[in-house]
This record gives sequence, C-alpha cells and structure tokens, in this order.
Amino acid sequence: MSQRKILVVDDYRLFREVLVSFLEINGVDKSRIEEAGDGNEALEIIEKEADNYSVVITDVNMPRMDGLELGKKIGEKFPEIKVIYASAGVSPLPGITFIHKPFSIYELAELMKEYL
Repeated sequence: MSQRKILVVDDYRLFREVLVSFLEINGVDKSRIEEAGDGNEALEIIEKEADNYSVVITDVNMPRMDGLELGKKIGEKFPEIKVIYASAGVSPLPGITFIHKPFSIYELAELMKEYL
C-alpha cells in the first residue's frame, strides 16, 4: 500500500472512529490516517501538505462545507488526490466514487485496494 495519508472527513466523531478502525483492520497504519470534522477543516489540512495525501473519504452531508463542495475544491486544486464519498442517502452524482452508509469492512476493503 502507498505510504501517503488518508483523510477521513465526517461531522460525527463516532463514524470517524469506526472508519479509522476499519482502515486499520485493512492494514493501514494509524499514523497514516488523519481526521477532520467538516470540509473547511479538511481543506485546511490538505492545503498544508497536499503531497502527503492520496485519498479523502468524506461524508456528503456536513455543516459549513459539505463533502460535494470539498470534493470539487480538491479536484480543482489537487487532482491527484482521490475522493470517496460516503452517505446514507442515494449517490448524489453519477461518476463519483460512492459508498453507502452503513457499509461493511469488506466494501471498504475493496475500495481501498482500488485507491491505494
């Protein structure tokens, strides 16, 4: 697996913790996982060290800056960073990488194989 970092973005701390645990079970070292509580915080983190990130897993519905806006800004500024969207709703846009909440560790593992 790549040694670059993964950024987990969700306004629910518990979901971030579960997702971090899923990533660790899939072999990602915890030191390579960062967390953000919303899109604004995530963008600040990425702008400081974009070269260190390979994947952002973001919730779609969040306060301040939602996941779709975050993904758009990442795509414009840092196109080499892959974005995976997660939501309990229907995939908001065709052509995006989307994982439906609640998802299994196996579904996440398949995406990580593709993106790391």
